[in-house]
Amino acid sequence: MVLSTRHKATRPPPPPHPAPQHPSSKYLPKRPTKNRTTAAACVAVIFFISFRIRHFLSSFFANDSGYFRDHFFPRPDDDHENRTALGVVGTRPAVVYGLLHMAKTGGTTINGELALRHERVCGNKGNSHDYSPVNEHLRTKLSKPQKTVDLAGNATHRRLAYDNRDTRFQNRKRKNINLMNHGHVAPVTMYEMGFHDCDYVANEIGAKFWKHTFRGWHRPLELHVPCRDPVDLLLSMCNYQQVPFTCRDDFASEVEACFGNENRRFDAGELRHPFITLKCFRSPSGLNGYLAYMGERLQRRETTETYVHRDSNAARNTTDECLWRQDYTYNLRLVEYLRKNTVYMRQYFKFCSKCLKSDNNLLQRKKIII
Repeated sequence: MVLSTRHKATRPPPPPHPAPQHPSSKYLPKRPTKNRTTAAACVAVIFFISFRIRHFLSSFFANDSGYFRDHFFPRPDDDHENRTALGVVGTRPAVVYGLLHMAKTGGTTINGELALRHERVCGNKGNSHDYSPVNEHLRTKLSKPQKTVDLAGNATHRRLAYDNRDTRFQNRKRKNINLMNHGHVAPVTMYEMGFHDCDYVANEIGAKFWKHTFRGWHRPLELHVPCRDPVDLLLSMCNYQQVPFTCRDDFASEVEACFGNENRRFDAGELRHPFITLKCFRSPSGLNGYLAYMGERLQRRETTETYVHRDSNAARNTTDECLWRQDYTYNLRLVEYLRKNTVYMRQYFKFCSKCLKSDNNLLQRKKIII
């Protein structure tokens, strides 16, 4: 019986025979692959870089080159405290210094002077990293003083502490606050910048700020309080608020109007904290002594410049102040009221009266000619 061809088993075709090779072909070198070429190039690059680094370091440490030695190691004859020009810097202070900026105690001048002289000064009236152009701006662009008016209505020309005439960056709710003015920094801007790298913080703000910001900080806070004579401070505040003090028998309302909301910067209860130590000094009478005191504790900037004084109000006219013509009894009664009956300032005057007689007076032990 013959089967049909469609049922026949099919076999796959046999594989083709390999081409005949020369007997000596197995001894020929193989063609290098792409991976081997890349590895060889990497080895060559690494060798070249290491050679250049060795040559660079050897030139630094050579006896005929003192560049590395002069820039990274102090010389024996150097007074390397607070030096930055050759890379030698002093150690950071063990505390963060703070200035409780009481109104009319020279705080604007202290903040500006320290920001121009030293590193890591942070304040609402100037920061070390950007106050130099602000100071130069005051020197050149505002060389013509702005027009101000004193209590008597007389025109005066004094350079103000802030320049808010550029309306592009003004806060719509508070027309007198320029959010981009680095000579008068807004609180929201200060919080955005932070205080973690600050050795000195100056701020004219409520007393709650210090405990809220620095409790649990990586360094304790040494807070400096400028103290001014009660009567002298009152008259300066009246001039600042443009409230005339008429020396009437019932002066309580005028006193509170002169201090206004500025007197909430000192609160003994809010400033009482284990991480906060309060110190004091006389200001503005002891301003130069305080600047010298802080100059021994902060790192000096590599370049410094002369501070351009700024004013926040017209100058006082002491000849028109009636208080100097009052008798001793009236002045004594006013001083007693300031120290015992004012709403907030009594805490400030009480603290200053005790602190200036104690070891917490920063300028007591070291006599400095002012």
